[in-house]
Amino acid sequence: MNKLTSTVLALAAAVGTAAAGSIDGKIADSEFQPLLVDQVEAAPLYTLQCNVVLKPDGFYVRHGVDQIFGLVKEFYGDIGVDVDFRFYLNENDLPIALPASFNIVELGIDEIADRIIKPEREKLQFILENASAQALDYKEKLDELRKGEGYSKVTEDFYLEVVATYEDLAVMSKSKLDALDSELDSYYLFRLGEAHLGDNSVFLLNPLSVSLSELTDKLSEMLSNLGYENDSRPESYYVKSGADTVAHEIAHLLGLGHTFDDPNIDDYVSEGLPNLMSYRSVDPAAKYGFDITDRQKRQIVDYFKRLD
Repeated sequence: MNKLTSTVLALAAAVGTAAAGSIDGKIADSEFQPLLVDQVEAAPLYTLQCNVVLKPDGFYVRHGVDQIFGLVKEFYGDIGVDVDFRFYLNENDLPIALPASFNIVELGIDEIADRIIKPEREKLQFILENASAQALDYKEKLDELRKGEGYSKVTEDFYLEVVATYEDLAVMSKSKLDALDSELDSYYLFRLGEAHLGDNSVFLLNPLSVSLSELTDKLSEMLSNLGYENDSRPESYYVKSGADTVAHEIAHLLGLGHTFDDPNIDDYVSEGLPNLMSYRSVDPAAKYGFDITDRQKRQIVDYFKRLD
């Protein structure tokens, strides 16, 4: 879930520098509304239902739900996938996500911390405490072994290896815990989305929930140095950046990984046109602002073939 440039620009939008979009009350009018966009020319071969809950005052509403999600629908339609976006008022109204039905929820920064970072921290804390206790337990057993009549070098080596394994696990968990303590002000601000493969769900960060006063001094200085306090990007940039984030996270659930994890895929599909699965900024002049390779398109089709 994850674009640095998109995040910086979205944060700039939070201080009122970008034009506002509108959904004309679509979210508030009924339980859900199917997205109203033109049909793509290519007849889709597969159908994917995406159930969406957005913040009424969030990034996607501000910059145009139909425009952003319409681009995503058209992009996947070109691949042969008809994405049926259905918008709900509340997360409790969402149906259970299935292999061909994903749930997408926009969260504020505090909700991200509570629902994603906090559970991860609790899990790592449990691992740390358990690994530390196990290492101590085997050390005590080793001390008893050395004092007893049944001592052998082979058994000692086994206990030492077990102790080392648990100690390494404890050190790794402690390191990740330390990183989580500073993640909310640094790393997580650069992640606009998070795909959860286990339950076929996507969390979208609402950048408008992050004020500049909440940022680290370093990030605030970076924004100022880059001139984003007076950002003059066209509105199409924000629309395509939003579409990029949504399409990127859906692609994760459909089996695509990041470009930096695959040496056979470049960050750019063609000159200046970023790969959807890279962390590169969108090209506002391009149709979608991003694209994927034929190989990646086949991977998406293969996902649906496995469901048949």
